Amino acid sequence: MQRKKKHKAKDLDSIASNNIKPWKEYFDLKDFLKIYESISSIEALNNSLELKQLTKLAKDSINIEVLKTPSFNARINVFQNEVSRLSDMSNIPSITAKEVVLQVENIFLTFNSLNSKIEHTFKKKMFNDSIKLDSVFDKLE
Repeated sequence: MQRKKKHKAKDLDSIASNNIKPWKEYFDLKDFLKIYESISSIEALNNSLELKQLTKLAKDSINIEVLKTPSFNARINVFQNEVSRLSDMSNIPSITAKEVVLQVENIFLTFNSLNSKIEHTFKKKMFNDSIKLDSVFDKLE
């Protein structure tokens, strides 16, 4: 199958990126996903086990307190499931190149969703930190 540059992992904005700097495993995973931006279906399957391992490491090593929420966990679980599905496909002899391409697209969609959640979380935190709700309520009394 010919290589086509179809997929792209969304870059985090500078605020989110700076806030997750201690989460090295995320950046390792994101760097590894770059090879999936232009990859054949055979190579995608051959590299799926390493992608699965990096995904598990990233999930298990979340050390950013503000990201330890049910909604973020749901997004990373969905991403991990999509990566696992690709890894499982490598054991199915009748899998087609088209099915692999669709699965790689799903992986990028869910990773980009994960990145959007990271950005949203830090924008919300910045907003909450910028207003002092206690002082607003104190003025109302």
